[in-house]
Amino acid sequence: MKYLILSLILSITNNLLYAKDTIEKNYTIDSALSNINITTIKKSYIVENANISNVTGSFKDKVFSVSFGFQNIDTGVSIRNERLNEVYFMSKLYPSVEIKGMFSEPLIAPSISTMTIQTNISFYNQSKTIDIPVIISHNLEYTTVSTVNPVIIKAEDFNIPSINLEKLSELVGNIAISDQVPVTFNLVFKREK
Repeated sequence: MKYLILSLILSITNNLLYAKDTIEKNYTIDSALSNINITTIKKSYIVENANISNVTGSFKDKVFSVSFGFQNIDTGVSIRNERLNEVYFMSKLYPSVEIKGMFSEPLIAPSISTMTIQTNISFYNQSKTIDIPVIISHNLEYTTVSTVNPVIIKAEDFNIPSINLEKLSELVGNIAISDQVPVTFNLVFKREK
């Protein structure tokens, strides 16, 4: 009985130290393993996926920040990448999207959980608060944060002028292009040594 109690005390102490060590460390996004995906919809039924790479960011305790630029968008067609950057997103004037927020509870390793994170997204000189349901897998070395479902982002959320979409449509034969896009992400944070 004495050994059982001693073993239990050691186990609890070890878990508390493990959790404290995890919470107090800085984590930085591993850009090679992280991505953001958007899906454009044209003619009401044609779906085109795009991947955004070179995502950067970090978190410590419950606070996180993420940054990316649309100049890193890859639709699989270089002219489409250029048009999205120059005509729609105007990436030279608005080079980055900044996302800041806080996890609703501390991340204690090892764990897998779901939660809704409140984010403040800044782009195009506008900010919007969006709640995003995510799945989080957390251990001593890595934390992965992924969307549960696509998040629908509207051009009007950031006051992107409708003329930008009209110009883009003209360049591709006046086809209808949705001003709403589903967005998903998979962000991998690595613990700093």
